[in-house]
Amino acid sequence: SWNAIGETGFDLRDGAPDLNFQTNRFKDHIDLARELDRPMIVHCVRGHQHCLKTLKNVFKNFGPPKPGSSPGVIHRASCSVEESQEYMKMDFYFSFGPDCLDPRRIKLKKLIEAIPLERILLETDAPYSKTTDSKMAGPWYLSAVAQEIARLKLISDATVIETTYSNALDLFGEKA
Repeated sequence: SWNAIGETGFDLRDGAPDLNFQTNRFKDHIDLARELDRPMIVHCVRGHQHCLKTLKNVFKNFGPPKPGSSPGVIHRASCSVEESQEYMKMDFYFSFGPDCLDPRRIKLKKLIEAIPLERILLETDAPYSKTTDSKMAGPWYLSAVAQEIARLKLISDATVIETTYSNALDLFGEKA
């Protein structure tokens, strides 16, 4: 069986389909996720205002997800801290990958600091995330990502690994 719907969401880079088309596809995917009772993996590039507006409208019209079930994860999270607060009100998780290893990504590091560990997942987004040395990202970077999150949150690597593992099991419907 499928464990999630996605990637879905908004990508507003040059050359992407128009906003109306993307909004309609996102609504279709939200409906499918609700119908199948599955979380979404939300891809959002330069479109968090549109994503939040669409989600809020759907939840206003059809109600929020069932208590104790998250509507999904903001994949390769790049939203502002303020936008993350809005996503957290809807019980979303946030995933982070090798981008956070880049010392120039100050806003991303601040975002990680602001989000509770209980809402964080690890990811690679390979090969699209690039490391600081421009090498292709992959699963081999997950330990470094966990270490960076631990450093930013002033906690142990083991705590990050254990908690993000538990978060992934909770989101995708598995029990530890």
